[in-house]
Amino acid sequence: FNAMNKGVLFFALFVALIFGLNQSGLVTKDALLESLKTNKNWLRSEAGILGYVAVIVVDIIFIMFCFPGSFFIELFSGSVYGVFSGFLVILVAKNVAAVLCFMLGKTLLKEYVAKLAATNSLFKNFLRETGGNSGLYLVLAGRLSPLPSYVCNYGFSTTDVSLGQYSLATVIAGTPMILQNVYMGSLAYDSLDFDTMSGDRRLSMAAMLVGTLGLAWWLQRFLRRIVAAHPTPGAKAKAS
Repeated sequence: FNAMNKGVLFFALFVALIFGLNQSGLVTKDALLESLKTNKNWLRSEAGILGYVAVIVVDIIFIMFCFPGSFFIELFSGSVYGVFSGFLVILVAKNVAAVLCFMLGKTLLKEYVAKLAATNSLFKNFLRETGGNSGLYLVLAGRLSPLPSYVCNYGFSTTDVSLGQYSLATVIAGTPMILQNVYMGSLAYDSLDFDTMSGDRRLSMAAMLVGTLGLAWWLQRFLRRIVAAHPTPGAKAKAS
């Protein structure tokens, strides 16, 4: 699955799980909703700025150490902080982590990352297939491709891409999926009250879901067209 399909799948599974647990009586929706509201209120009011910092630090650690689960941190951020604040939290975390990975690949982990990149068939094939792109457009192409994020985070440190080009491309390419996943987390939380919502509220949620998925899809297609339309001299990969 790509990132968009993964977000939609999670939302569907989450709703199905809650419905199944509620029907079985093992966990009632009301009890789960109350627990989530309590934790959400604590993080937003009691924890304050420390709550934001904690989510950012945890996400950075997950990304830098290539732990699985960063996707769920995005969903969690959306469910707790809402779309706008949750999006900013994850945007900061992901881009700080990406820059740290890039810098480590250029300095302390230079030899180690170079060896990994040289033996990673996915990354080598990507560089070969995108030989017409370099700099900003090379990173954009990588971020929008099926390459795992950890490969992009460390792999591009073995090329001649500058930190500025890498950072800008990471922000641009990451925005659509961060927006989608954070919104999915917010929607998953809101859906717990679905059976008591008014018809207008349900219609509004459905419209927002379709609109957000459509926006993320359009942005990705738009960025891919930009990359395809700007071929430049091939990237010089040190790990080739």
